[in-house]
Amino acid sequence: MEEFKFTTKTNFEVFRDYWMFTLFEKRGANGGRSGFVKYMTILLVIVAALAVLCICNAVLLDGVLGPIPLILLIGIAAALISALVTATRSQPKRQYKLVQEAVETPQKYTFTDTQMEVREDITEEDRESLAEFPYEKIISGYETQKAFYLFISETEAFLIPRGQLTGVDAGEFAAFLARKLDGRFFKSKKS
Repeated sequence: MEEFKFTTKTNFEVFRDYWMFTLFEKRGANGGRSGFVKYMTILLVIVAALAVLCICNAVLLDGVLGPIPLILLIGIAAALISALVTATRSQPKRQYKLVQEAVETPQKYTFTDTQMEVREDITEEDRESLAEFPYEKIISGYETQKAFYLFISETEAFLIPRGQLTGVDAGEFAAFLARKLDGRFFKSKKS
């Protein structure tokens, strides 16, 4: 019987990596790109179209359209930059502050042949909580250079930093998860 046991604790760096992963790499339930990537792609296409319009207006039309294409280009480019900065810099900090107390609590993992068990100490109640997740209930798992993410819903995941796998070989653990999640375990393209 194969079993893995370790304890992890999430910090802001781990959370930020997870945040960036969910924005740019994680696939949706239908296997498609995230809403953020779709939104940014649309803005990029609009910026490119407006840039072409500005060039055509200046070169081919002798500025017939006036400054309107340039104003639109600057406005849409500003929206693109603002969305990117907010999503990648400000928002992870805000979200981490909301969940900081919960995610910084050490989590004790046990991976058995049938399920993942997660224990946490609840100090105010002087007890330990136990959550059990049979592997068929884990929606998907991902391996990145820095962590493993095990999703129990489309928006909730357990974050397991690679550097905190004490006494556990990351390669063996990845192979174990790949077997247990049977087609729902993916390796990051950036690994």
